[in-house]
Amino acid sequence: MEITKRIQEAGILLGIEILDHIIVTPSTFLSLKEKGYM
Repeated sequence: MEITKRIQEAGILLGIEILDHIIVTPSTFLSLKEKGYM
């Protein structure tokens, strides 16, 4: 979760809104926004 937080902070500095962070594996995926982490 630390990297997601850092990406969001960088986005704020650059004026870019981060809408979601999706983790993809060969068998599934996980949306951090969907899980409430964002």
